[in-house]
This record gives sequence, C-alpha cells and structure tokens, in this order.
Amino acid sequence: MRMPRGIVWTACLGVLLVGPATLAASPPATESTAHTLFANARQEVVLSPPSVQITGLNSCGCAEGQISISYTWTNLPTGSIGRLRVIVNGVVYEDTTAPVISGDNSGSASWPLHFDNGGGTATGTWPLPSGQQVEILFTDELPLGTIVTGWESVLDSCSGSCVFSTSAPYNGPSIPATSPLGLAALVALLLIAGVIVLLRVRVS
Repeated sequence: MRMPRGIVWTACLGVLLVGPATLAASPPATESTAHTLFANARQEVVLSPPSVQITGLNSCGCAEGQISISYTWTNLPTGSIGRLRVIVNGVVYEDTTAPVISGDNSGSASWPLHFDNGGGTATGTWPLPSGQQVEILFTDELPLGTIVTGWESVLDSCSGSCVFSTSAPYNGPSIPATSPLGLAALVALLLIAGVIVLLRVRVS
C-alpha cells in the first residue's frame, strides 16, 4: 500500500523541524559528564578540619608512667605544636609539646603520662593525688598558646574505678605558652640565638 505524497512530505517536514529543536534544547552529554567529574574531584580533595581525640585508656595508676592513653590526630597543620597537659586541682603535672612535621599530619599512638615541662607550665610533683579528678588536655596549637583544635578527657581519679567521666572536644580558652619564669628563659634564649646569628653574619 502506497501512502499519499502529502502525508509523506508532512512527516518528513515534521522530522526536520522537531529533530533540530530537540537537539538544541539538550546540552551535549560530554559537557554534562565533564562538569560532574570536576565537581566530584573538587569534593574529593577537600580535607576535613584539623582534629585531635583521646580514644582510650590503656592503663591507670597514680605513679608516673602508670596512666597510658590512646589518641589520634587528623590533618594537623605542619609547624603547629601538639601539646598534652595533665592537671589535678589546677596544678599541672605534665606539659609535653612536640612539633607537627610534614608527613605526620595524621596518625594514632599511645602515650604514658609522666613529668615533662616542654610547654613551661608543669609544676606538680608525681605521684598524682589519689581520689581527685585528673584532667588530660590534648591540643594542637599555632603558635604555641593559641589552640587550633583540642580534646579534653577527665578521669574520675587515678585510683579506684579509674574511668573517663567526660571525654569531648575542648572548647575552652587558649593556654599560656609558658610560666613567667619560663617566658623569661625563652626570651633569653631568643636573644642569645639572635646574637649568635649576628656574629655568624659578621664573620661571613
């Protein structure tokens, strides 16, 4: 059966008119795909904010080195200072500091609590007093004394049940970088270092 010429021409004209309009209304598939891929790539390279966390209590006791904690750190800026402080009744028994170096920006470890005065505020003498809450404050600071991120865990005591009564992100004020005596010593060291640098420059 042969269709009338008028119907055939009408059908062909419809294809010619509708076809290009449909194509023009739809964006190229390659452009859409490329846009999605770039968007996904941008999302994948965005780093999460810096964070530290005390994740567990491995052992307990009041003597130096008996309390051991596990902790993690993520995306800490290179050159910042990791800091761990142990505080009982306002007295600091440990103030350990360590710089974050490139390649060690994220990780996990365990640590025995002991006397250290790298931050300049530790004045307490071990053992820790029993029956008292023990605050363990883990922070990342840049510069030292200005907190980037932090975590605070509180032991009910170093004796008895020895469990964390609270353990959460630290939102308190920044911590002094050093005691007045330690600050004076730090200034003196910086002055000595400056003199040495000047002498080397003059010699060269």
